[in-house]
Amino acid sequence: LNFASSCIKWVAMNSLIGSGALDFVSQLQVAGCYNPYGMTMIRSAQSTLMNFLVLQGASATLSLVLAPFSAYFGGKLVGVPYVK
Repeated sequence: LNFASSCIKWVAMNSLIGSGALDFVSQLQVAGCYNPYGMTMIRSAQSTLMNFLVLQGASATLSLVLAPFSAYFGGKLVGVPYVK
């Protein structure tokens, strides 16, 4: 399950990169066709997109790290532990 979620996260991240979303937002910033409020929104969108991509990559990597632990401890920690 963790491996599948990691693959889906990698696909989502790479589809955003492959679509050219970062290049599009950076070209909007270079063009400077908007008023100061619009340029502030473009800078905010660019930083938000970059932060999303970084967090998506970190989440996908950590899902891969979690997969072996989940496979090992998967059924062993089910139920309420009690002391004899």
